Amino acid sequence: GTDCAAARDDDFASGPATGTFSAAGEQQCLALPTATGNGLYLLDQPPAGDVSPEVTVFDAQGVQQCDTTYAFSVCKLTGTAPFQVVLTAPDAGAYQLIIQRTGDTSGCTAWPQSAFGGSWGVQVSLTADQRTACLAIGADQHSTAEMVDFTNTANQLNASVQVYDSAGDQV
Repeated sequence: GTDCAAARDDDFASGPATGTFSAAGEQQCLALPTATGNGLYLLDQPPAGDVSPEVTVFDAQGVQQCDTTYAFSVCKLTGTAPFQVVLTAPDAGAYQLIIQRTGDTSGCTAWPQSAFGGSWGVQVSLTADQRTACLAIGADQHSTAEMVDFTNTANQLNASVQVYDSAGDQV
């Protein structure tokens, strides 16, 4: 609609969609440039102490494509473009939402193949404000298996690695 703010679908490169809600139940709309047949990675990254909105994606006819309150989800866009993301506030506060088109690796760190042993292919850091990193495995760089390790100074198992193909299907 005309009351939707223009948004991007390459937020690993351009930065997350951000905003502030003044009350619970308030809605904000983001208009996406994403073409029909693509998908979206939706990653909720609220600033410390702020809100995680409900995220609903609609197509041009108002048909719901997906709905989530999870920190990470994949939304397959089967309807007709243009698409809109409607954010619904659980309470007053600021939000940050990463919207990345499936198949788009802009802003992702390359994860090249490396030999087994004392070297690694890539290293990334996560923080309280940036809890997600995107890694891109080149078509000619993947192995049949990958070894993943991480260090946490609090000595807690609180991270995961998920691998998706260009269509947004978990592999």
